[in-house]
Amino acid sequence: MDLLVSLLFLFLFLFSSSTSALSLPPGEQTAAYKVLESINPFVNWRALYSDDLCVSGPHGLVCDFFTTSSCNSTSSDCTYTTSIHIVELNFGYVSDFTPNPTCNFTSSNATSLFNLLSSFPFLKKLFFFQCFISPSSYTTLPPNFFSLLPSSIEELVLINNPSLSGQIDMDASILPLRRLVITGTAISGEIPLLPPTLQQLVFSRNSLYGQIPPSISNCSNLKILDLSYNRLIGSIPDPLTQLVNLIKLDLSFNRINGRIPSQISGLKKLELLDLSYNRLTGGIPSSIGEMVGLKEIYLSGNRRIGGQIPEIWEKTGGSLVGIGFSDLGLGGSIPVSMGIFLEKLCYLALDNNLLEGTVPVQFKRLESTAREVNLERNRLHGPVPFSADFAVRTGGKLKLGGNRGLCIAGPSCRERNDCLKILPACNATELPLPVIPSGAGEEGCSGKRILWGLMLLLGLVL
Repeated sequence: MDLLVSLLFLFLFLFSSSTSALSLPPGEQTAAYKVLESINPFVNWRALYSDDLCVSGPHGLVCDFFTTSSCNSTSSDCTYTTSIHIVELNFGYVSDFTPNPTCNFTSSNATSLFNLLSSFPFLKKLFFFQCFISPSSYTTLPPNFFSLLPSSIEELVLINNPSLSGQIDMDASILPLRRLVITGTAISGEIPLLPPTLQQLVFSRNSLYGQIPPSISNCSNLKILDLSYNRLIGSIPDPLTQLVNLIKLDLSFNRINGRIPSQISGLKKLELLDLSYNRLTGGIPSSIGEMVGLKEIYLSGNRRIGGQIPEIWEKTGGSLVGIGFSDLGLGGSIPVSMGIFLEKLCYLALDNNLLEGTVPVQFKRLESTAREVNLERNRLHGPVPFSADFAVRTGGKLKLGGNRGLCIAGPSCRERNDCLKILPACNATELPLPVIPSGAGEEGCSGKRILWGLMLLLGLVL
């Protein structure tokens, strides 16, 4: 054991000795200083980080080692050369755990930065968080922005840069990008031809318009597709349903119309589907019931979808934690199967519809897991199956108002809970509710929809 430890220390010593002799190429060192000066010209970066930037530099600058070989064609002799280069440039304060150089670009120093990007031939990641935020002046992304990026780039992340404008040029398709995130900007235009290497595409909260291009099916490796909060029109293209590796699909808050394609059932790996607040029609397709891995489905705000709640819960209910079916123009009754098979449900919104009949007594089972249940403003009647304890536990998120026929079975429930006092007591002719066993508990009820933003920011979704 002592010999093994000694050999390990010797190896580490020799490795550190060999790598410590390596230094960042002068061209990259100079370009890095200029980049930092473009971020904040009032900081003496060269004096603050006077040594090699890969040895002692700002947190957001990341280096890595590269080994290349050169072999003699007439013999088996090979020479190996190790070098060190900048592989990441991260700017903008995120948290105390990632104290990247803060920034607040203007048009002039941003132009200087963009022109310097090609000076980093090994750059893999470029990250800007809240760097373009000036309310008085906009910074325009240069038309040839993607051609300025080195061919090694794999991640481009621009988050919360509201004064960054311009368009996404067509040269994006030539890069080996795995992760392309542009969210919270003033960037407009249509969605361009995209790199087939993409695994994560987030274009949310911008000003993009036009239709979702059928060419998006070329990105067969996509796991995350988020085009929410734009001005997209047209229908959901059938080629989009060919992206069989998708885990998250978010097209919410656009102007997309037409039916939800039945072929969407082919997205077997999909966990989150958000098509809310568009102009979809044609009902909720029963083929969604074949998406057995689905954990969250949000369709709220598509007022003309119409139809009834489909009977799909026997297949999907065991995994679902969130259902948003508000304001869809749904009619008919609430399926009893929802109460039976939704064993892990945290969030259920069926409000602002035309639902009739009673609340299934089987909904009593939701008390084990649900944190919010909204049945407001429908045409429901009869006794509610929920207890006063459940209403208190949800903190006012059991919402039943606007159903003139609903009532409470038992005066003690009204006395104990303000949330249910808005409902009258059931009259003597109402039959008592039978006892329904509780569900499987709160396992899996973790508020996944909220976590997607944090995972996106930290790059943990790939």
